[in-house]
Amino acid sequence: MPHLIWVFHLFFWLPFLARGARDRKEGRHGEPTVATHPRSTLLVGLHTGAMALVLVGIALAPDRPFDVQSLVGAVLIQTGSLLGQWTLRTFRSWRVPAEIGLTHELQTNGPFRWLRHPIYMAMNLLCLGTLVWVPHPLTAVGFVAVWVISEVRARAEELLLVGHFGNAYRAYMARTRRFVPGVW
Repeated sequence: MPHLIWVFHLFFWLPFLARGARDRKEGRHGEPTVATHPRSTLLVGLHTGAMALVLVGIALAPDRPFDVQSLVGAVLIQTGSLLGQWTLRTFRSWRVPAEIGLTHELQTNGPFRWLRHPIYMAMNLLCLGTLVWVPHPLTAVGFVAVWVISEVRARAEELLLVGHFGNAYRAYMARTRRFVPGVW
């Protein structure tokens, strides 16, 4: 029987796919941008590659019975999934690459009240939960890579946001942590 974890990953990613499809249908994709990070495409590609390592680790790991360790991993993945869904419901200006569109809004409510980058944190929780559930060398390497690239992407986006929103974003950064409320 295949890993049950695939179902959890599917439920994590479906809202993102649905949001992308909805944005394309409503014409939000292709909106003119006012700023784009020069390495945006590279960073998205690296993040995707790191996530692929996690998925390959799942595929290569032997199936095991669902136990307490799996349950802890499932809870972490589900927490990330809920955070991602909450963020997508709140964030009207969501885009995959680091870019700012003409109608981009500075979001400071919902999950953004506690985290500057809740989607990256959701992905980090997905990968941490996967590592706990399926402790394979590739899930470990993928988790570390996803976390590091999340940090790099977050910093790249923050440069754009400071450039666009100025002191309003600096004030937001001063009161809100990047990934872990009150810590980091």
